[in-house]
Amino acid sequence: MDNDKGKATWDPYTTKILIDVCTEQIVHKKRQGTSFTRPGWGKIEKNFQKRSGRKYDRRQLKNRFDILRKDWKLWDNLMFRETRIGYGTATNRVLAFDEWWQQKLLVDPNFKKFRHQG
Repeated sequence: MDNDKGKATWDPYTTKILIDVCTEQIVHKKRQGTSFTRPGWGKIEKNFQKRSGRKYDRRQLKNRFDILRKDWKLWDNLMFRETRIGYGTATNRVLAFDEWWQQKLLVDPNFKKFRHQG
């Protein structure tokens, strides 16, 4: 089990676990507005540890959650009202012409992170 005092390491598998346990708390209405309640975070910590075997504290889980939320907002801005592109689920990539990407990167250089990954 990872030590909760060290730096949290995130891979796609543990990120998916965090998303799943957060989604469960949303379904169980353990949120106030856009934030989880104290009992909600407690259950997220407990369920994450049980499923991943990693003992991350609330701060580490919340930091990752906040990063994912920021990435989602960036992704949403990238894909907003776009009809000329597709998404390859097998490759986990946006399928678009180079010209489209050049135009989007002029709007926001942070979109670059999505060019070769989802």
